[in-house]
Amino acid sequence: MEKYYLQNNKLPDFFDFLGEQSHDVYVPYKVQGKETACDFGFKLPTDDYLLEEWSRIKKEDFIFNAYRNVEPIKTFFTPVKEILDLSEADKKVAVFGVKNCDLFSLKIQDYVFLEGDVTDPFYEKRRKNTLLISSDCTNFKESCFCLGLGINPYCDKGFDLNFSQVEGGFIVDAGNKESRELLEKSKLFTAAPTKKQLLEREQQR
Repeated sequence: MEKYYLQNNKLPDFFDFLGEQSHDVYVPYKVQGKETACDFGFKLPTDDYLLEEWSRIKKEDFIFNAYRNVEPIKTFFTPVKEILDLSEADKKVAVFGVKNCDLFSLKIQDYVFLEGDVTDPFYEKRRKNTLLISSDCTNFKESCFCLGLGINPYCDKGFDLNFSQVEGGFIVDAGNKESRELLEKSKLFTAAPTKKQLLEREQQR
């Protein structure tokens, strides 16, 4: 798996680049959630993360989400309400901040809609046209459950791109050939992270 490095200040440029490639880019921003009583006196974060189109928010409102967004990732593939016109699924979408628990849930969606006797053409087309940009968790909320199900709070497969936050920027894994070509086309990424940066990520994980 190819690894790259992106400086913090170049991440907005990458979102702009994805927009230029005809993607509707969705990124997380922070809102205040409810405080929930927690056992053993733990004080856990109360922030929630919502997804919004990059073109609609102020760039300074973007935040690297420490844990999963409120919206489940399946809402991008199986909307509550839709027009039954297959051309509606042609739109290219990029979603930033997808977490490993989201990717595990997609395995179930894929099994239901892609691997049975009948394939759902809407789901199939949306999956093909969606760039899944996952990221490592750096904190957890009272509703988090990944370790209880044997899921790591970081991704090692199932994504197109994965971002791991390190000092000064991000280690970026390209999950497939198309993603690698996309990164190289953007010309924003260095060829490889340093050994120090890789060690920092390993220690954080």
